[in-house]
Amino acid sequence: MNVASAAYGAAAVGLATLLTSRIAHSTTAGLASGLFLAFSYTFWSQAITAEVYTLHLLIVGAALLALLAWETRQTVGALALFYGLYALGFGNHLSMVLLLPGLVVFLLVHRGSGAGDPLRPRMIAMAAAIAAAAALQYAWNFRGLWASLEPPSSLAEALGKFWFDVTKSDWRETIVMNVSEAGLQTRPAMHWFDLRQQLGIPGVWLAAIGMAYVLVRWPGRGLLLLLLYLASLIFAWTYNVGDAYIFFLPSHYILALCAGAGVAAIVALTSRISNRTLGTVVGMLCLLYPAWRGYDTFPAVDRSSDNRAVALLEQFTIPPRTGDLQPRPHADAIYGVDTNWQVQNAFEYFMRARKPGTPWFTTDELEWFQDPDLPERFETFIDANRDMGREILVAPGVYRTLPPGLFTVTEPPRPGNALMEHTMAVRDGTPYALGILRPDREYPLNTAILASAWSRVTAGSAALPELRQFTIVIGRVGAPPMLIKSEDRPYRVRLRLDSFDFDIRMESWLPTDTIRRAGFGHVIVDRTHLLTLERGVSFAALGPGGEPVYDSGLFAPILRYGLGMRGRQ
Repeated sequence: MNVASAAYGAAAVGLATLLTSRIAHSTTAGLASGLFLAFSYTFWSQAITAEVYTLHLLIVGAALLALLAWETRQTVGALALFYGLYALGFGNHLSMVLLLPGLVVFLLVHRGSGAGDPLRPRMIAMAAAIAAAAALQYAWNFRGLWASLEPPSSLAEALGKFWFDVTKSDWRETIVMNVSEAGLQTRPAMHWFDLRQQLGIPGVWLAAIGMAYVLVRWPGRGLLLLLLYLASLIFAWTYNVGDAYIFFLPSHYILALCAGAGVAAIVALTSRISNRTLGTVVGMLCLLYPAWRGYDTFPAVDRSSDNRAVALLEQFTIPPRTGDLQPRPHADAIYGVDTNWQVQNAFEYFMRARKPGTPWFTTDELEWFQDPDLPERFETFIDANRDMGREILVAPGVYRTLPPGLFTVTEPPRPGNALMEHTMAVRDGTPYALGILRPDREYPLNTAILASAWSRVTAGSAALPELRQFTIVIGRVGAPPMLIKSEDRPYRVRLRLDSFDFDIRMESWLPTDTIRRAGFGHVIVDRTHLLTLERGVSFAALGPGGEPVYDSGLFAPILRYGLGMRGRQ
C-alpha cells in the first residue's frame, strides 16, 4: 500500500504537469506545476504512507484532463470518459463531490449544440447510467449487510444502514461546518503557515498571478480553477478534525496548477518586453525555486529509517521470561490491547506480518468486556489460558477496564522510566536534542519524569522554561543548553554546535493538529534526520545509544501487566 501511494503520487505529478501545460499552453508552466506539487510538504508526506490522497489527486487530474478534451471536441466519447473518471473517484474519496460546482459551471459555460451536449436527454441518461455503474464499487459493502449476524429486515433498512456507513453521517454531522469560534479565529494564521509550508511565499505569489492570468486569457478555465479552489478551501476551513491540514490538499493542488500558470505569465510578459530567449531563461530560473524546495524539504520527509512503530511493538510483545530470565515462546502468552482505531490497525498488521500465530485481542473485539458479568467471564478467560500454559499480558488500557483489586499483577509493568534511563545512559558531552510539544489529552505530560531528565541533560545549569506549544532544547549532555526556544507558533531555526549543523523545523499547528503521520516537527543534523518530534517529550542524542526515545505521547514505551486471579498462585 505504501508503494501504491508513491506510485499514484508520481502519476498525479505527471498528470498535473500535463494538465497545466494544456491549461496555460506552456510546457514550462507544466513543469513548474509538477515540481510545486511533488515537493509540497503535505502531498509528499502523504505519498510515502498508505493513504488515499495521492490516488484522489491522480483521479482529479485525469478527470480534469478529460474535461479539457471535451472542451476541445465535444463528442459523446469525451463526455463519457469525463463522467466515468469523475464517478470512479467516489470509490476512493467522497470529497470528489466538492468538484461538482466548478465542473457543472464549466460544462454549462462551454456546452455546444453537438452530440456531446451534457443537457441532451441521451447524455443525461448516460450520466445516470455511469453513476449507477460506479456505485457498484460499494456493492461489497451493501452485500456485507446481509452476511452480518443481524441482517436487515427489509430493503429500506438495508439502504438506510448502507448510506449511514458509507457517508459516516453520524460523525460528519459533528465536524462538517462545525469549527468553534476560537478555531475560526486562528484559521487565517494556520492557513498562512500551511500555504508557506506547501509552496513558499514566492509560490503563493506565483499562484495568485497564475490565477489572474488564466482568468484573463481563458475565462472559462480560470473560473473552473477558482470554483474548484474555493469549494475545497471552504470545506477544509470549516472541517472540525484533528488533521485538517490534509483536507487543504485539494486546494493546494489547484494552487500548484496556478503557480505553474504564474510562471507562464512571467515568461509571456518577459518575452513581450524583451525577447523570447530571455523569456525562456526566466522560465528556467523560475523552475529552480520549486526544485530547491525539494532539496530543502527532503531531510524532513525522509522516512526511510523510521522504525519507531516496529521497535515500540517489538518491546511490548517481548515474550514473558522464566525464572532464569530466558524468554519463553510467544505461544506462551496472549497480548491484550485497548487502543484507538489507528493504533489498532497498526498492531493488527504488525502481529500478522511479524508474529503470526501469536494470540492477541482488543477489548472491543470481546463483547463481554461490556457485560455486567465481566469479572466472572474474565476469570474463565484466564483459567482457559492458564490451562494452555499462557500468561495474559495486557496494556494499561485493558488493565484499567477491569474491576480494581480483582486481579494480581504477576509481571511488573515494564520497561520502567525509559526517558530517565535513556538520558542517564548518554555520556556527558554528547550533543542532544530535546523537544517538548504540547501533549495530547490522552497522554498528559509527566512533569516529574521531565524534570528529572531536564536536570540530567542540563546538569541543573538552567531552569525548565515556561512551556508553550513548541519547545526545543539543543546542547551537550551535562552542560548549559546552547538553545532554548519555546513559542506558540511553529518556527524553523538553525544553529551550529561544534561541527554539527542543526536544522529544527516545527511542521505542525498546535493545538489544532492531533494527527501528524509524518511527525509534528523534525530535528535534522547535517541534512540527516535525527529526531521526529511528537506531541509530548522527544529526545535523541548524537552518539552511541542515541536512538530516539519518547515520553507522554503516542510513541512512549507501552507498559504491560501480567494478570492472574487474586489469591491464586
